[in-house]
Amino acid sequence: MGKELAGPSKVSGSSDFPRLVPEKFNFRAYLNGDASLPNGNMTPTRFSLTLKYADGVQIGVHDRYIDDETKTNMQNGVILVGNKGRLMVNRNRTTGAVYEQLTNSDREKIKAEMVRLYKGKTPEENHMKNFFQCIDDRSEPVSDVESHVRTMESCHMCNIVLMLGREIQWDADKREFTGDDQAKALMTRPRRKGFSIVETS
Repeated sequence: MGKELAGPSKVSGSSDFPRLVPEKFNFRAYLNGDASLPNGNMTPTRFSLTLKYADGVQIGVHDRYIDDETKTNMQNGVILVGNKGRLMVNRNRTTGAVYEQLTNSDREKIKAEMVRLYKGKTPEENHMKNFFQCIDDRSEPVSDVESHVRTMESCHMCNIVLMLGREIQWDADKREFTGDDQAKALMTRPRRKGFSIVETS
């Protein structure tokens, strides 16, 4: 969608945390190792989030996607909605009128593009296997680093929204939260000795 190197400008949402997490729990102290949560769980069991981009594109992140109008009930996967219809994808299948109407020629073009994106390797390449191959031969992974950094940033933003319980603003160019010291404080945690990040030019 052209968002590979961009980021959302706003993220909002809500969730249900297990009751073992006390009200007003200090997540920052917990991440710093200064607070404990005995027998606790800081993973939400239900969640619904919206990532809004500057150009109006929105991405929804849900524990389950339910749409009564289209009779959709999907727990794991991606639904792309555009002006030509919807496309539903997960690890096991691809469905939707847009996909089902593809010709054999269309499918061959898609396959060729996937091989290009995967740098000549098969699209079914196991990511963990590819990771170890890259360690062994020093090659680049099939999943490029830049777009995946942005993807993980978005995932972390979603978690921070759920921890804080409110919308956050994100400056995609500076890659930092806007006017929100609490959110900024959750971007990093103290690193153990010997595992600090050293920038080189």
